[in-house]
Amino acid sequence: QKSAAAQGVKTIGGVRVWDLPTGTELRRWSLPSSGSWRQMSFAGANDAFLFTLPDTTAYELATGKARHFGDDCLAVALPGDDELLFGRSTRPLASAELLLRIDGDTFEPTWKGFSGYETAVTALACSPDGRWAAVGLRERLRHKLVLFDMTTMTVSAVLDEATHANPWVEEGPLGITDVIFSAD
Repeated sequence: QKSAAAQGVKTIGGVRVWDLPTGTELRRWSLPSSGSWRQMSFAGANDAFLFTLPDTTAYELATGKARHFGDDCLAVALPGDDELLFGRSTRPLASAELLLRIDGDTFEPTWKGFSGYETAVTALACSPDGRWAAVGLRERLRHKLVLFDMTTMTVSAVLDEATHANPWVEEGPLGITDVIFSAD
């Protein structure tokens, strides 16, 4: 059994991992105070990695290496695979790959793509069989819900689309913030 905790100290934050039965601290990482963590989860074979959200960094327990994947990310575990799907935001006036498929054992990207300009992933869910991902997007002038085929790694359909009055660089509604697949 392992436990993790985020700990903030004036200008430096940190992540620590303990072995619960022995009370032994396994690893400690010091981090810049600019990080934002609201969630931590273990992933990979034998929980070999710890990752934080929404500022997504993977911490390898065996080696102590840390790898930053992006700021303001969402993540879902892909059923049946030891993989994760990350959705991330881009900064205003920037273009980037919005989806990142990560191997849960090595924490290396196995696929990245679905580019967007001034686009943020606002919601992310995977179907129970792992075939589909529903992705909520906030583009510069519209919100979208797209169905992403995880086999071909392409958009299969735009399920919903609505325009909004606030461009990306202004405050405004996030749009679609939660999606979920039914069990059937």
